[in-house]
Amino acid sequence: MNPPEMSTYRQALIKLLRPLKPQQGAEVGVHKGATSYWLLKSFPNLKLWMVDSWTTHSKTSAYWRCADPIARQTQQQMDDNKQQARERTAFAGTGAMIITLPSLEAAECFSDGHLDFVFLDASHAAEDVYADTCAWWPKVRPGGLFIWHDYDNHHSKSTAGVKDAVDRFASERGIEISTAPGFLAWAQAHALVTT
Repeated sequence: MNPPEMSTYRQALIKLLRPLKPQQGAEVGVHKGATSYWLLKSFPNLKLWMVDSWTTHSKTSAYWRCADPIARQTQQQMDDNKQQARERTAFAGTGAMIITLPSLEAAECFSDGHLDFVFLDASHAAEDVYADTCAWWPKVRPGGLFIWHDYDNHHSKSTAGVKDAVDRFASERGIEISTAPGFLAWAQAHALVTT
């Protein structure tokens, strides 16, 4: 299997994480494992928790309604995506830990302050991004990074909810949001904040 594309946002993500020298991280919304591949290649000592439900979504779900094409895939396509993610990251052995659960359920598996970073790229519906952020934010250690993909991505209507949710979360908690190339937004966890 050929390496996946090293996109602008993946380059920016790795650059953001490099000073952390991350040992424990979570990617929430893995799809086919392309970002997982580059994270594990770039940080050989990283234990990456790859979180995705890899399941179909109801037509009434917020994710479906935001018109993200991934939300409309069949179960066979989802199963193929998971298999591709597994194959892409097999080189990392136990460094690639696949968790097949919905985001909110998976967040409950981690103690607060356990992770050096969370990279959130799951549902782009505003209510889902907000709920995911609330659930995963406490899992990042003080000084760690929380990173969102598709923040202010004006090229896709399906991602508009990301900026709305991130801005709401940051405003409610007084958190400063920074941006990076490839439609990334990030914040440093200074204290464990829960709602």
